[in-house]
Amino acid sequence: MTVSFSVDPHAAAAALPVRAPGERRTVLLLGANGFVGMHLLRELLDDDRIGRVYALVRGNGRTAGPERLARQVRKFRLSLPDNEKLTVFEAAFTEPSMGLSAERYAALCAEVDAVVDATGATNHTYSYARYRKEKLRPTLDLVEFCYRDRLKSLHVLGSAGSEVYRTRRDFYRVSFFHCGYSKMKWTLKHLGLHLRKAGAPVFTYQAPFVLGGQHTGFRDPGMQYSFWHMMWYALQTGQMWDSGDRVPVVAADVLARAVVTNMCADRPQDIVYPVTPVTTVEVAARFGLEVVSWQEFRRTLTRRFGVSLRDIDRARPITSLRHAVRHALFARSLFPRSLPAALRNIDRALPSTAGSVPGEVRPIDVVVESARNISKLRRHLPANIRTERTRNNAKAA
Repeated sequence: MTVSFSVDPHAAAAALPVRAPGERRTVLLLGANGFVGMHLLRELLDDDRIGRVYALVRGNGRTAGPERLARQVRKFRLSLPDNEKLTVFEAAFTEPSMGLSAERYAALCAEVDAVVDATGATNHTYSYARYRKEKLRPTLDLVEFCYRDRLKSLHVLGSAGSEVYRTRRDFYRVSFFHCGYSKMKWTLKHLGLHLRKAGAPVFTYQAPFVLGGQHTGFRDPGMQYSFWHMMWYALQTGQMWDSGDRVPVVAADVLARAVVTNMCADRPQDIVYPVTPVTTVEVAARFGLEVVSWQEFRRTLTRRFGVSLRDIDRARPITSLRHAVRHALFARSLFPRSLPAALRNIDRALPSTAGSVPGEVRPIDVVVESARNISKLRRHLPANIRTERTRNNAKAA
């Protein structure tokens, strides 16, 4: 993808009005009904520097956008500040004029000061070509929107997972983490840096595995996340490999605060890594797992989740065989031979400042507290962790 400009971005920006220093800003939030989007919405509504928030939520034909947002908020027991700053529109930024009426779209062009893009599917089976059409090209349309009537800054949620690509060879690897999704996020990062260098007000946030936070009682989408699938396999084997590289995680509320803080800064950073990493040794210690080498961990995994005769149901031989093969392939894809190198690439990309946030729950505690809320994991957790959860529930009652 190449980008050309009809007008110098610096000159175009200088000709547009901007909000005076100290004035409260108007923010357009895309993807507000997603897990991260809800936390961003809460943070924006709770920040006195923000005067108004417009949230765009896509309808699904059966449920209106505002109700979809409200339902998601109830699902995760996330309370939103009770104020009049929020206006919810049912729309899609991928459509012409964002699917809004001409009057409403014109009003957004004239009023909005910053756009936060938290949209996008996280499906690892989609091709890069699909993501190029559904995410990358619409991002360029958002950049154009930022130059209409008023200069707006664009804040895009990327992925630390895209850092798995460090050499040309990495683009030819095939695994759960080397896929169309991560290639799209890699392109999105470098597109943002290219646009920023040219003078466009585009800022990128390389988000890691986003887990539950304090505002939802450490609830997150659970087994929809690859991180929790990896934890499930580790609990099944009773092992965790000893890695010298950190695993990138962050609580959703910490991520949201990092985005809003950078957005409101006088000189926002071009690219932000809102990561509070943990180590595999920390995870092993808290979840009662044996620490072994990567080679031994993967051998145990492939033996435990290989295809064997015991996996075949005589009543449903074809179906059960297909299920066993799919499970074995998924496990190997989730833990490819190149996984240590991928984690090393991500770890090396993190700035030295990446770590725990003062005053917040420790990253490893975020992992433990979030795991307690996932039923598929809870039955396999060590007895002391399960007991602690019961004690906490009793106190709450």
